[in-house]
Amino acid sequence: FFHLAEHFSFGRVVINDFNADLTLVYRVIQSGHVDALVEVLSRYRDRYIPLEHEVRAEVFYEVRSEYNRMRPRLDLVGDIGPAHIERAAMTIFLNKTCFNGLYRVNSGGDYNVPHGRYVRPDICNEGVLMAAHDVLQGAEIRTGSYENVDDVVDVDAFVYLDPPYRPLPGTASFTDYIQKATFGDADQEVLGNWFATWHERG
Repeated sequence: FFHLAEHFSFGRVVINDFNADLTLVYRVIQSGHVDALVEVLSRYRDRYIPLEHEVRAEVFYEVRSEYNRMRPRLDLVGDIGPAHIERAAMTIFLNKTCFNGLYRVNSGGDYNVPHGRYVRPDICNEGVLMAAHDVLQGAEIRTGSYENVDDVVDVDAFVYLDPPYRPLPGTASFTDYIQKATFGDADQEVLGNWFATWHERG
């Protein structure tokens, strides 16, 4: 989306993702609270960066624990307040400092990616956040399944889908990594049929 928006103009943009934490990050960046987000991220950066790796790991796991404690108490799709800004900052911090930038949750819905090893992770890139803020103006951000955008797909629509991929035999499965949801073979077939219906519409 960010690449396309840099090179083309669109009459309407709808972004949809099943991961409510991701769409919350986008909504906070889009909102008038991006300065507050930068301020919180700056605190995380200034606390984390000067530390040795072992102490960094302690900070990471402390933030991860609070992140998981916060989840059940916070409506991720409601109006944005201070707790949502903090949550978005935690999501970015964890993403920038975890192993391989993964987002994965366990069967209980808790984020469980381990700490990564980076010399100087880009925890707070104000320029990128402000540029993203500008690009997201006018975009409609939704949270839910891909069926959530059926109402906006017509002959003029450009649609990009990024479902969990079917793992190759003998490889690790990453089809059940978001909020206790699974996306197996049956789901792939439903998606394929749904995509065919879009194709028939032109």
